[in-house]
Amino acid sequence: MGPNCAHLPFRASDCDFMQAGTAAQAGRRRRIGCTQMEGIRMLRWLLGAAGAAVVMFVWGFLWWAVLPMGSLMTSTIANEDAVRAVLRAELPATGVYFVPEVKHTPEGDLAPGVEARHHDGPLVHIFYRDGSIAVFSIGYMLTGLLHSFVAALLAGYLLSSVLGSLKTYAKRVLFVALLGVFAAFAMKVGDAVWFYHPLGYELMGTLFTAINWLLAGLVLAAVIKKPLVQSG
Repeated sequence: MGPNCAHLPFRASDCDFMQAGTAAQAGRRRRIGCTQMEGIRMLRWLLGAAGAAVVMFVWGFLWWAVLPMGSLMTSTIANEDAVRAVLRAELPATGVYFVPEVKHTPEGDLAPGVEARHHDGPLVHIFYRDGSIAVFSIGYMLTGLLHSFVAALLAGYLLSSVLGSLKTYAKRVLFVALLGVFAAFAMKVGDAVWFYHPLGYELMGTLFTAINWLLAGLVLAAVIKKPLVQSG
């Protein structure tokens, strides 16, 4: 008995042409056909993810290095050297720090002074990396490209798993775009809610991510689609 093709993104009837001839010939043709279909599916998945990663890489460069939106998201420190000196002197190592730190007593209550320091402000969320690093190094760029590729692989897998309900190109694009909107809203707006990040910054980040995955969806939806089996 030939292998089961039910897990592949095409209908069982698409393999009907393999049933012709003797049972042995039909089984052999079915195995070859299923292997070819699996290969097509994997190739489309990889090509779609690679194309989407390149598109997202270019869009990120445009947003942060060419267009003004990236600079509009952050503010300027008047005396950067003084701030850097304080951070280097006071922070022990690479890590994430909250100022004021939320501390608790052994009984689970807020430690004395925590409420007052939060009331007085400021509230600071620090992502601190000790040591030196080159600006825009090749490794930095390649790591970013790899991150986009892996993310696109995951999105492509999700897309391929629901192809049966996404009959048109527009629906496939919308599906991928909504994945990006969901992730951005859940994470970035969540940071504004729970960690008091400036809402404008997080909304701009959400906009960037939404456009990012819309562009990725244009590529993934064009490449990842139900393979066609031609009889003959």
